[in-house]
Amino acid sequence: MAELLTQHAHLRTEQMGLTTAAVQTVVLQPEITYPSPPEYGPGRTISVRDELAVVHTADRQLIITVLWRGRTGRV
Repeated sequence: MAELLTQHAHLRTEQMGLTTAAVQTVVLQPEITYPSPPEYGPGRTISVRDELAVVHTADRQLIITVLWRGRTGRV
């Protein structure tokens, strides 16, 4: 249930001015979910909701990173 965030995911959450609860909501109540590209590791999934995209393990137990939806670079 998206209980754990990697150190990187915590850092991204802080950098983006988000709460952990907002990130977890994306994983637990996504608009869409799809397999992630290989660069995030095997068995990863991306969940998208509103302006956020969250990469997590398929079982939703670990959040790998947090991204702005549809952006290709850092802002």
